Amino acid sequence: MHRRDRGRLLSGASQIGRGGSAYWRFKYSNNAYCFCEYIRLNHACMGGIEILVKDIQVHRGSLLVKYFSRRNPLPSALIACGLLASACGSTSSSGSTGTTASSAAPIRVGVITALSGPFAALGSEGNGVQAYFQSVNAHGGINGHKVQVFVGNDQFNPALTPGVAAQLVGQDRVQMMCGIAGSADAAAIKPFLAANNVPDVAPASGTPTLVVPPTNTEYEVIPPYEPLAASLVKYAVNVLHKTKIAIVYTNDDVGLPALAGAKWELQQLHLSLAAQVQFSLTATSLAPQAALLKQSGADFVILWHVAAPLALLVNDAAQIGYNPTWGGGFFAATPSFAQLTKNITSGNAYFVSPLDSTTAPVSAGYRAAVTKYQPSVSTTDINVMQGWTLGDACGAVIAKATANGQSFSYSNLVKAANSLSLNDAYVHGLNWTPKSHLGLSTAQVLRQEGSQFISVTGYEPMPNAPLTAG
Repeated sequence: MHRRDRGRLLSGASQIGRGGSAYWRFKYSNNAYCFCEYIRLNHACMGGIEILVKDIQVHRGSLLVKYFSRRNPLPSALIACGLLASACGSTSSSGSTGTTASSAAPIRVGVITALSGPFAALGSEGNGVQAYFQSVNAHGGINGHKVQVFVGNDQFNPALTPGVAAQLVGQDRVQMMCGIAGSADAAAIKPFLAANNVPDVAPASGTPTLVVPPTNTEYEVIPPYEPLAASLVKYAVNVLHKTKIAIVYTNDDVGLPALAGAKWELQQLHLSLAAQVQFSLTATSLAPQAALLKQSGADFVILWHVAAPLALLVNDAAQIGYNPTWGGGFFAATPSFAQLTKNITSGNAYFVSPLDSTTAPVSAGYRAAVTKYQPSVSTTDINVMQGWTLGDACGAVIAKATANGQSFSYSNLVKAANSLSLNDAYVHGLNWTPKSHLGLSTAQVLRQEGSQFISVTGYEPMPNAPLTAG
């Protein structure tokens, strides 16, 4: 390997010091970063020359790599190792791709959400993840690691998610995903992430088919939609004294589990659905659905999806003089819902949530951090709180994977996730095991009051509604 080959991968290389211990200075780039982690992981390089990296530092835009060699330091050996990993696609000794970082290097986390298009309001979830890790970094990071967050835009369209994931993994070299928005979006890239050993920790999804049966790719924080929807039905009947429950749902892995959970809970209460009505997420009018609901006489209507279609249904129903009590999942309890409906549902809309209320005293730390680090978004937006909460779970996995000086590797990450128990201010009773990667088992109910969503119950165990997966 000739000296000129260095320019193919690294530029500005210069040695600092001589002898068996020395620093090499490299221009700081993704390739240089990858090169350093490759050597650190494998130790043995071409020709049997062993390179033991002692320290890696970032200084004035350069990487300083301190190493020992059993022979004299040989630039050609270093460059050879680097060229082998020039695309960061070399397979490590553990079989992982792009999933290790030195103890001094940042950990790279990917988020996929909607930053544009009709569901751009969901993009604030990414702001929540970023705020969480910015706060963590400001307090020293996690076991010496800082966390870098890379956000990709798939417009909440699963057809676009694979291309976004390929860029995050291949170009940004993320080592784990945290907070992929959407069940279908997460499902669309599950095989790709598995093939590249990039775990998806805490997607913004409660679809049980993602994690049943469990794999080393998907770990959910959001509860399964079956018991979550059952909780809302139970509250509507037992507390609000509603007897004619209807559900409006999509014919997919979001709507069908919620439909099953609602039906199951009503059976336990010796009731049945007043109506079950399908809708398409791309619909620009839900007037036909509103007419069917009015005809059914339903006094409590659940639309199980994000804020935009629920607001559309509320407005179309109001046009025909139909104003039942409304219900939904936490993902619809956003300022955008209040804005789109002009608050006509204030005091008459309820949402089931595994997340803390954004206005609760326990959320003070969240509000302070979001205000400081992500001032462009509202602290009252449940999507921001969702991102923060998912970031909290991801941070706990990183902390466990790097405890006691362990390197952040794919195997350590999976080992940590498969034995995670977390019960803190934001994540209430999460327990992952090798046999279960399901999300939380408790939830509370929120009521809309103007543009805010206030807790009206404490956290309670959800009904044991059977899952539609597995």
